[in-house]
Amino acid sequence: MTPLIQLIPREPFGREDIQTYAEANGWTAAEVKQPEGSVEELAWVLGLVDADSPEDTEDVETVVVHWVEDHRFQVDYLVVEGDRNESFAEWLRGELPLHSDRSLSDMTASTRDETALMRALRRLGINHAGREFDSVSYDLLRWALHDPEPLVRRNALLAASVMNWQQLVPLLTCVSGTENDPEVREQAMTTLDIVRDRIARQGSTPPKV
Repeated sequence: MTPLIQLIPREPFGREDIQTYAEANGWTAAEVKQPEGSVEELAWVLGLVDADSPEDTEDVETVVVHWVEDHRFQVDYLVVEGDRNESFAEWLRGELPLHSDRSLSDMTASTRDETALMRALRRLGINHAGREFDSVSYDLLRWALHDPEPLVRRNALLAASVMNWQQLVPLLTCVSGTENDPEVREQAMTTLDIVRDRIARQGSTPPKV
């Protein structure tokens, strides 16, 4: 199964903007069963004609674009799934004001405002959920987990909780054993369990500590 691709919009792009864009480009709205909890979602289905198909046929491939408003993370983002989600996501990056991996990491590294940093960390987590290891983002999480502000450390743990990187296991193990703030320490232990369970379900073996 092709992994989902998350795309983080640049502010102030929001729900009304994606709805306007979808309507202008003839996207077909799809009925969405709203997930329980703190998430709201819209979706559109697109049929894309394969340009490489024979002249007398038109192979139509399906892409679904979701607009997700995650109130727990306080992040709005797009999700692209389907037959050609990678190429379509790349096309969307040229059409809409969307963050790249580089712009998200630069934003996280450059901000010193605590509120902005916490928001940047949550975006970083959503952006890399389900994706392969990224050393730059990992270093940013590790740096944030040593921030003097407990809330910043907790937001870094929240970001880590949606990732499946093996390299997080020794990091979270260390934080669980050395963190002084009891609430942060408890969250670190919970996040470690979540990441370990996700890796186990995927059949991966965490690195030795």
